[in-house]
Amino acid sequence: MIDKSKVNCATYDVIPKFALQDVLMSSSAYEYMVTDIAYGKNSAVQKDFVRQFLLHLPRIITRRAVVGVSSHVDKEAVINLLKTKMRVIAVYSYYLHKSLSKNVFVIEKL
Repeated sequence: MIDKSKVNCATYDVIPKFALQDVLMSSSAYEYMVTDIAYGKNSAVQKDFVRQFLLHLPRIITRRAVVGVSSHVDKEAVINLLKTKMRVIAVYSYYLHKSLSKNVFVIEKL
């Protein structure tokens, strides 16, 4: 996945720093983060992980993040969970196939 991201970024002359790590264990700070949390029917990711991730996000982001999550995660719950330290500036719904969709949140640190 990272290799494909590098190819995409090179196409647009963007040179980001890539990291493959457990974000909940990270103490590093990043200006920006883009992530797509696993969300398919066969995914082992639970809603509790999404909640833990969103609660940890203000500690590791200094500017903005783009986060993709399952459409089964309540949009309002995400906004309410983040509202004290971050704000959701946009939400995009994206249909994948059959009953699988995702929501992409653009989040900014207050």
